[in-house]
Amino acid sequence: MAKTQRASSAAIGTDTSATIFDRIDQFRMFIRPRPLRGSAGPTQHLPRWAGYVIDGARTTSPVVQVDGQGMRHRALTGSDQALINFSVGSPRSARQQTRGRWIGDHVPPGISPGKEETMSGTQIAVLIVVAVIVLAVAGVAVFLGRNRSRRRLQERFGPEYDRTVEESGSREAAEKELLERERRHAELTLTPLSAESRTRYSTEWERVQAMFIDSPVTAVAEADELVTQLIAERGYPTENYEEQLSHLSVEHANTLGHYRDAHEISVASARGEASTEQLRKALVHYRALFGELLEADPVPPVSPASSTENTHTSHR
Repeated sequence: MAKTQRASSAAIGTDTSATIFDRIDQFRMFIRPRPLRGSAGPTQHLPRWAGYVIDGARTTSPVVQVDGQGMRHRALTGSDQALINFSVGSPRSARQQTRGRWIGDHVPPGISPGKEETMSGTQIAVLIVVAVIVLAVAGVAVFLGRNRSRRRLQERFGPEYDRTVEESGSREAAEKELLERERRHAELTLTPLSAESRTRYSTEWERVQAMFIDSPVTAVAEADELVTQLIAERGYPTENYEEQLSHLSVEHANTLGHYRDAHEISVASARGEASTEQLRKALVHYRALFGELLEADPVPPVSPASSTENTHTSHR
């Protein structure tokens, strides 16, 4: 008996809930809508009937969405906004059975009534295609930028680029090193030679070359010292040999190989391990960098008139 009464009460409760909603649906158009409290922006309206929830709880907050298993209403008091779910049992009306859609005639801006806000397969495909295109364009831009940077480094450093790649073991490491050299070189304060200094260095070089005939070892040693003095006067650091090469490679990469060969022969000569031919080559190597730093030929060529005059003098 008790079970029958409880079942009858549950059925009556369900029918009563359905009847209330059906009556609300029939007469909601005659109820004056009220503004939504605490809402930001323009005032929004919902029917008063939408603010009542059955199943043991009563609220005056407007119901804005149904999720199929319960009503979801928005409690807006001041800046406090929260979503609270209330179960309403088994809905009967068509509006209650709408899953994920808005109740009544009030629809917030940007949402179509009766239309689920889900992305279609076409939209997803379009987004994927756009993402792939963006990634492809970005990859091409990075590739082209890296190639431009590589060509610039190859043109600027010449044989020094290949040498650095060989020593580093990879292009990436070599290019990183060369870029670092450019950065350090930009911090230097380089100064051009005055006319007096250029003349003085040219005279000294002539003296070193003349010395080679009688004392090639001494001539190579003094040539090494003269080149080092010129490097320092131009503004390059000379305390560390490797650092000196690093700075010189940025603007004198084409003659840096000559300087390396000359320095190696000079070191061998100091140990007494260099032949006269090697010493002669060392002097030629030194002259290549010396003339580039001097921005002039260390020993100007003899003019035709002077050559003729010297020829006549020799015949006498």
